[in-house]
Amino acid sequence: MPTDAAGEHFAHTPTLAWSAGGGREGTLFLTGQMLADQSGAAAPGTGGTLFTSTSGGRGTWQAHQAPVSVSDVRNDPCPNYSPALLPSPDGHRVLEITTDYDESGSCRAYSALGTLTPGKSPIGRTTS
Repeated sequence: MPTDAAGEHFAHTPTLAWSAGGGREGTLFLTGQMLADQSGAAAPGTGGTLFTSTSGGRGTWQAHQAPVSVSDVRNDPCPNYSPALLPSPDGHRVLEITTDYDESGSCRAYSALGTLTPGKSPIGRTTS
């Protein structure tokens, strides 16, 4: 199971994407609806975290702030359910599309583009 340095992992609706850039083996991008700590409880980064790996998924993954941050994520079919990722060919940017409830209670999609800074975390937002 992919984990970050704190032992956190994604518990629901994992999404994996790959870019040829960023490392010898490219860059894997992973996200999911809920981020869990080692005990399985919701971790503080739930709804706003993605992981990257430049080692083909082996070893510890790097945690980053996701381009879209969704608050109040829970076991529900809308908030941050099955987020989609589209990394850039160079592996330094990623477009995220995910869902959340709007002010009227309707589930809708939100998107943002994030930029990876080599060797640094979190991802900085470039659009929202």
